[in-house]
Amino acid sequence: MKLNFLFLLFVLFSCSTDKDEVEPDQKINEKKAKEQIIGTWAIQGNTTLYYDNSGGLLHAASRGTGYHPYTFTSTTRSNSFWIEGAFIRDELPYTIYTEDGKVLIRLGDGPNENINEITYMDSKEMVWRQEASNAEYFLNSRTEVAAKSVWNQIYRRVE
Repeated sequence: MKLNFLFLLFVLFSCSTDKDEVEPDQKINEKKAKEQIIGTWAIQGNTTLYYDNSGGLLHAASRGTGYHPYTFTSTTRSNSFWIEGAFIRDELPYTIYTEDGKVLIRLGDGPNENINEITYMDSKEMVWRQEASNAEYFLNSRTEVAAKSVWNQIYRRVE
């Protein structure tokens, strides 16, 4: 079963329609990202891949998130939801900028800051990516540590 799941992830992330293989005029840039992000987006799912020191895949985890919309203005990302009978509105400032040739989005500020790379964006879909070293994951009721993890989150525009 685990091998079938890993094979499915391999197929999904190695297809020729990979978001990294877009035409040069479709490559994400800071100006385009700042224009296209404005509106409402829903998270469609995320995948985390864990690697050993030699780049071998140790573990893969993915999950869909259901419908959870986020509204982006030119300066904030907000969403609203119910938790234990209370209506919560969450709003964070964000900044899109370019560093080392990558388009990044910084959510929040200070100790709650979260930085992701925007690896793909068009008028209907965007993908965020984040890498981490010495990432922990759970396998067979144990905590394991991978040399590197790569997390991808897919958003779709809400019409």
